[in-house]
Amino acid sequence: MVLGRFVEAPSSLPDVVTIAGTVLAASSAALLGLAWPGGRWLRRPELRLAGKALVLHLTFVPGVLLAASLAGLAIPPPLWVLVLGPFPMATLSFSRLYGFSACQAAAGLALSTVVAVALLPLALTLP
Repeated sequence: MVLGRFVEAPSSLPDVVTIAGTVLAASSAALLGLAWPGGRWLRRPELRLAGKALVLHLTFVPGVLLAASLAGLAIPPPLWVLVLGPFPMATLSFSRLYGFSACQAAAGLALSTVVAVALLPLALTLP
């Protein structure tokens, strides 16, 4: 970013970023499909634990940002979308990679995505 203040970006940069983004999206979708647990993955114990993690995710981090906002710090609006958004999809592939429960990660991802979609209007209106 600092270099961009002094040197003009090459004209091919948007094409390179588009191609890199497409490759990253395709590989991420493939990894998500490979890591998704087979069989019955949405069970009560997984949902209970995912709900506890989601409550922490939706209370602690927004609370810290709200306190910072009330203290006078400028919080960029897109940050609220990230904070109130779903758990990262990488948690599912990392759960497989490191030997954690893929069912737990899938339940957390599904539950947090449903809640994030419901909270999107709120996230878009926060300053």
